[in-house]
Amino acid sequence: MPCLLRWLCVLCHEKAAHKGLDYGSVRPFSWFGVSLKDMKCCGETALSFLSGEIRIGTIMSIGKYYEASIKEADQYLKTAVGGLKRETVFTPEILYNILGMAIEKYCLALLYYKENMPDNHTFLDLVDAMSNVVSLPENLKEELKALQGYQEICSLSTYVRNAPTRTAILEMIETTRKLESFVKTTCE
Repeated sequence: MPCLLRWLCVLCHEKAAHKGLDYGSVRPFSWFGVSLKDMKCCGETALSFLSGEIRIGTIMSIGKYYEASIKEADQYLKTAVGGLKRETVFTPEILYNILGMAIEKYCLALLYYKENMPDNHTFLDLVDAMSNVVSLPENLKEELKALQGYQEICSLSTYVRNAPTRTAILEMIETTRKLESFVKTTCE
């Protein structure tokens, strides 16, 4: 077990013991192979890496993470659509990033619902993770993967940012709406 994970487990167990929980049943979520199912037995307190945050606190049910992600995604999508009317404030680059957050939240909602997580949060990794748990329509999969080409910012050696056109933003909104529909239909 990597040192950081070992330290986090100890921290989590200490916090659980302080709350009077059975620390043997507390399993912090990690990217080292522990599933969200392992989080269900955590009781009130555990270490959470969900949504990129490290927190010690109340663990929500999987359904709550799903609902929160859907709500956030809906808000991002609504903001992007409204931003089309204010071109001086909402540039295509800003709209791309807002829509990217909507897409990420819809993907995470589906993955939370299916008790799974992506390796990373790039469009490619999100699509791969979703494809592992559901039959993602091929056209939607390709549309989402194509969006990766506008920003590849994870590696400094291959850092790329291309400004999308307004037409590309309109297409991205349609792709986001297709994803929204797919996620909500799949998770009903």
